[in-house]
Amino acid sequence: MESPWLRWEGTAARALERAKVGAPVSAFELAKGLGLEIEAWSGAGAELDADAQVIRVNPRVRLVRRHGLIAHECGHWVLRIEGDDSEKGARYLAGAMLLPRWDFDLDLKRTAWSLLKLRDRHPNASAEMIARRIVEVREAVATIIDNGRVTSRVFTPGLMVEPRLRRVSRWERGLADQALEAGAEVRGDELCYAVPLVDGPWRRVIVVCEAEQLSLRQR
Repeated sequence: MESPWLRWEGTAARALERAKVGAPVSAFELAKGLGLEIEAWSGAGAELDADAQVIRVNPRVRLVRRHGLIAHECGHWVLRIEGDDSEKGARYLAGAMLLPRWDFDLDLKRTAWSLLKLRDRHPNASAEMIARRIVEVREAVATIIDNGRVTSRVFTPGLMVEPRLRRVSRWERGLADQALEAGAEVRGDELCYAVPLVDGPWRRVIVVCEAEQLSLRQR
């Protein structure tokens, strides 16, 4: 049986072809290409009115967040057409459409997975979305640390993860601390690094590691 993420990759590719958009993808252009209108909304986040073919989004939300919200609702729209709608699928499609696999693969090779360089290439995707997309297309682990607390740790779909990799290692936390102190990306290995994202008192660090390199570090 085909894995759901492989099916979603195909769905995303067909949607991008239908919408006639390419990297760097704008969620606004994606929606337009799929025949959806964008309307201002006073509610939190965004919503899809499938009958009216409208996505409503709050214009006060920061721009990169709006792109993510619109891409998510586009994901629901595409999945409904294919009779396969789900929240998990829409979340996957949002990243797969804003960060098309073919272009993203090439960018990963060109940038050595650098989150900052990838954000320059794909300005409409958030740093967290880019980190999660790396994990979807490479055997990797991404960890989000907010104000010193791990809020998310994600692994490549289908990857057989060793039990010891389930928890954030002391080495990864050390990388995160170094990145915060330096205020810049810090690499521990070729494809293992931490990037600080500080907004006032909010101190977020994203740690991305190629799975094999991380495994070797923990032996």
